[in-house]
Amino acid sequence: MNIRFAVPLMEGVPKFDFHRCDEVALVDFEGGQIEQTQRIGIDAGDPDGLARKLEEIGVNIMIAGGIRYDILNSLNRTGINIVTGAVGKTAEGMVMDFMAGTLEKNQL
Repeated sequence: MNIRFAVPLMEGVPKFDFHRCDEVALVDFEGGQIEQTQRIGIDAGDPDGLARKLEEIGVNIMIAGGIRYDILNSLNRTGINIVTGAVGKTAEGMVMDFMAGTLEKNQL
């Protein structure tokens, strides 16, 4: 089963404050491994547009640190599953940790 993850980035690194991110890593996971990773630019200032874009490109799960309420609501309407409080150094590492059930989370 192919799962497409989105991990918000700022200057290529996972960022805790999603609304300050300028791109998203799209990580495709299948058969127990990462198949590919690509980056796309985003506009986190347009929550509905962002949610539509992620839905259109087939994102199943968003892994983020913190996320503003308006962005969270927009994503929830699309059916994209959202994991918040996540901590990691790379998008790929966060996806692998999530799939292994070992994703580190901040205690807010």
